[in-house]
Amino acid sequence: MNFTEDNESNIFLRVKDILNAAEILVRHRILFVVLFITIISIFVIYILVARPVYRAEASLLPENAKEASSLQSMVLAAGGIPGIGLGPSSSNSRLYKPILLSRTVLLKIIYNDYVIKNMQSGRSFFDLFDISGNDSNELLQNALFFLRNKIEIDNEINTGMTIISIETFNPELSSMIINALVYELDAFLKLIGRKKAEESKNFIIGRLDETKDLLSASEGSLKKFREVNKRIEKSPELNLEQGRLMREVRIQEEVYLTLKKELEITKIEEVKNLKVVNTLDVAVPPVFKSKPKRLRILVFGIIISLSVSTITVFLKNYFVNVLSDDKYRIMFNKITNPLKSDIAELAHLLRFGRKQDDDQSQSL
Repeated sequence: MNFTEDNESNIFLRVKDILNAAEILVRHRILFVVLFITIISIFVIYILVARPVYRAEASLLPENAKEASSLQSMVLAAGGIPGIGLGPSSSNSRLYKPILLSRTVLLKIIYNDYVIKNMQSGRSFFDLFDISGNDSNELLQNALFFLRNKIEIDNEINTGMTIISIETFNPELSSMIINALVYELDAFLKLIGRKKAEESKNFIIGRLDETKDLLSASEGSLKKFREVNKRIEKSPELNLEQGRLMREVRIQEEVYLTLKKELEITKIEEVKNLKVVNTLDVAVPPVFKSKPKRLRILVFGIIISLSVSTITVFLKNYFVNVLSDDKYRIMFNKITNPLKSDIAELAHLLRFGRKQDDDQSQSL
């Protein structure tokens, strides 16, 4: 047999297998069609009754290196954030996620009132998402857990941007929650900045008072020295002492002037209200729903229905062929006969007990 004959034989076997499979499907076509319609109906019902979900998102720009370093110093001044290590190369975008998912920020979102069109005004977060609990503490914990799982925060490595998104049943609600999160993030960082500026101001004021006292003491010492030593031209030692006293006065003057400048800068930092978080795109109510994706679900349902129906038909055909063999049928009967006997005995006991109950009721 040459190579051509081997190929023809293989092709013949493959065609024969395909025809056998087709013959099995045709023979069990009713089972195939029933299973296919049943499974695809489940997917269609899900598509029709599934609640639409709308995704809203906001994009935050990265800060430059100087601003990022300032942001890190603000957070460190406020005590840091547990679980986040800050080094010289840390990026402020790494801080956004732990801050946004912190209890401090999420509580502001949970206890906010949401006024949405075509819905009851002023509904609470707990009512909107059907959150319940046995007590107030459990209710709050359930709300925090729910919201943390809903919020998605992605840090893009290439651009350094931060994308904050959420999916809810209402487009306006989705955008409101995202914009509220961005606002609370900005407010939190501003608060930390003001606290740091206030601490710096208090420290500088204390140092300024100390330096002022030292400057007054140095000036007093120089004045007293000049009053006592009015002619020092011919005395090298007195000239040296006067130079030392004058240097001390100059040093204290420079420190005092530097602290005064720093105090003015800190006062400006304390009162200025610049936006800490730079938002590229604010969240807007989405026009189209993000879920359910009906076409994708339908295609997936068709694939699943075809697969399950085909596998079931071939399994049935296999077991029918196996049970047609006397050896396998005897083994199968050895397994099923004891079970059938137990079921029959149980049914007999149930009927006997029911008959006794009926007899007792009739005698009464």
